[in-house]
Amino acid sequence: MSRSGMSRSEVKACKACQSSKRKCTKQQPRCRRCELRGLDCIYEPLPNTFLYQAPQSHAVQTRPTDNFTETRSLNSGQDASSGALVGTEMSTHANEQNPESTLSLEDLKLAWFLDPDSLRAVPIAQSNRAHLTTDMVQGLLYQTRDWLSDWIRTGSNVFVHHELYKHTLPDCIADAFATMSAYLSRTAETNEVVLRITEQKAEKLVQRVEIVQDSRTILDSLSSVQALLVYCTIRLLDDWTNDMMSDTFEATTSGDIIMQNHLSNQHPQYLTLPMLLGQFSPEQLLWHAWILAESVRRTWCVSMGLQSGYELLKTESGPCYGTLPITTRKGLWGAKSAFTWIKMCAETHVGFMCRNDHEKVMKDMAPGEIDEFALAFIMARQWILDDQQGFEASLKYEDNVPIPKKEELGPNEVLVKLHAASLNYRDVVIAASAQFGPITPPMIPLCDGTGSVEAVGSSVKDYKPGDRVITFPAPDVVSQRGGDADVNMSDVPTMLGLGTKGTLRTYGAFSENALVHAPKSLDWLQSATLPVTWVTAWNALSELSKDQIGPQTWILVQGTGGVSVAMLQLASSLGLTVVATTSTQEKAEKLKSLGATHVVNYRENPTAWGKEARDLTPNGAGFDMIVDIGGNETLKQSLEAVRPYGSIQVVGAVAQDAEVVPMMGALMYTCTIRGFLMGSQNQYKELVRYIDEKKLQPVYDDTVFELADAKDAYRKLKEQKHFAKVVIRIDHGNI
Repeated sequence: MSRSGMSRSEVKACKACQSSKRKCTKQQPRCRRCELRGLDCIYEPLPNTFLYQAPQSHAVQTRPTDNFTETRSLNSGQDASSGALVGTEMSTHANEQNPESTLSLEDLKLAWFLDPDSLRAVPIAQSNRAHLTTDMVQGLLYQTRDWLSDWIRTGSNVFVHHELYKHTLPDCIADAFATMSAYLSRTAETNEVVLRITEQKAEKLVQRVEIVQDSRTILDSLSSVQALLVYCTIRLLDDWTNDMMSDTFEATTSGDIIMQNHLSNQHPQYLTLPMLLGQFSPEQLLWHAWILAESVRRTWCVSMGLQSGYELLKTESGPCYGTLPITTRKGLWGAKSAFTWIKMCAETHVGFMCRNDHEKVMKDMAPGEIDEFALAFIMARQWILDDQQGFEASLKYEDNVPIPKKEELGPNEVLVKLHAASLNYRDVVIAASAQFGPITPPMIPLCDGTGSVEAVGSSVKDYKPGDRVITFPAPDVVSQRGGDADVNMSDVPTMLGLGTKGTLRTYGAFSENALVHAPKSLDWLQSATLPVTWVTAWNALSELSKDQIGPQTWILVQGTGGVSVAMLQLASSLGLTVVATTSTQEKAEKLKSLGATHVVNYRENPTAWGKEARDLTPNGAGFDMIVDIGGNETLKQSLEAVRPYGSIQVVGAVAQDAEVVPMMGALMYTCTIRGFLMGSQNQYKELVRYIDEKKLQPVYDDTVFELADAKDAYRKLKEQKHFAKVVIRIDHGNI
């Protein structure tokens, strides 16, 4: 039977098919031909239309969870979505000659989005929960406001589907729509009236929900929650304390919304949108079932996020209510017809997964293929220091951290997707003490990192999305004193990883002064070694005159840490003669392969390795420049090795407990002892140009750590078992 209980032969073809004299399948809301061609499908009006009722033989029986084995593979992100969705016999290219669908109502029970397990909240392990802050709560609140503004402006948004209320408009949604419209257009004079209307509408809705609780359909429940969400958003925007949130919490966690599989105990029409008039295809049934189920999930995610934020503001402890899987493939939510939706599901990976499975999402899809709502809930990962009691105790891993959005960036901020980071000895010290200054927990550690620009603030001129960048650890120096300014000890407390959030994370918003363009010739791991150690070595070499650039200039580097190896590579590229010290034959061979002319084993001659190194220079005259990384422990030997009027560049103090070396040594050995930190931002840019020109390839330790293994990276650096820089790869699944 078709519309008005008439047989299909009794119903006239739609106007489009009549005008083209083509066969019409006479389905609602569109016939097959109009759906395929995107035509307006208009029928002559008929009296006494009625709601489609599934034949009794197709009534759906209760189906145990164990029978949903076909759908579970989809939850793991496999590409078998089309088979579980529509059945293996379904043709995605239906045509006029074959209007009959192979979809049956049984397919609804096998659809991935109606697996009972997928309608239950999935708990998030305590170790993977984000450290919820008021800034994060406010960000979600403003995002929800923007989504509701989209609804008022266009009739839909990322959790209110354009088909959801197309055929019937619940009173509560009509009230919420009018109230939100009034709120967005309010003036100072009308603000109080709008808030009073909000309170009255919310109170009326809560009372109605309590009265009709037992007789509500899933759409009734969903519309009530969405209406309450509107009122809660208005009140939270106006005043961050209101008990209305508890009503939303109760509504969204009731059995009517989450814990029941409605398909198992109700007729299919209740899983589709009410008031779909006339006969419609199984494809349309399937599409509308997905619209309703996906709307439930998305509304739940938004309301539970705000509920957690409200609890945080009220009790200083924001609970985690878990997560639900959502459809992450771009285009499915905005599909204009059942055919378009079915075709996309069959041809692409639907990406049905929980929002904390962001690695799966980013691995299977490029950012441009991810749905707007899914992008809003894809989370970053990071490490934080919550104290300075040593990295073993104070370094904590966090998952489910919101990624900053473009509209949240300050005018001079740049959003960077980080791909690699590296450690300096300062990072071990910062985690263990306030020697360089106290942190303000939670602090994201590390100052060395590299990545790609995702978005820029309104005033940023030098960077654009897609640019490769590396961090400059002292952005305040640039903003206060300019790009030529040197970094001094008073600047250290404000640097990345100590006073400003650092690089041990997947995404971060940085001041544009905290960045420079990365060398085009380097990969991510190589670029991550540059920010502190390489610019320090470059700064030291800037002391040499043009006449000193050549093999006649002798340089001594100590050990195999980041600065020493960077100095070795840079000095060798300039044609200088470099001698290195180390403790093992294995490391000695590596140093020679990088350009060291001679290597001295300081462990074999612990009290006189400085003189041993000096004896290697022409006529035993001594070194023109020594890069001292040990401070008091090595400075005495450096004085023994330097030539008269040579220089000792003191760039570190790895040894903390050695006897202090009197500065009178500079007079006694007639040399210059220069202490400095890093280099200026402009020196950094010069270094980048030089690396690209000479095609230098910075080396790093053989062991590359993953982000989740950051503590192991700290441990290797502290135990001084590394060679060159210790690097951490930040894997996003698609690099």
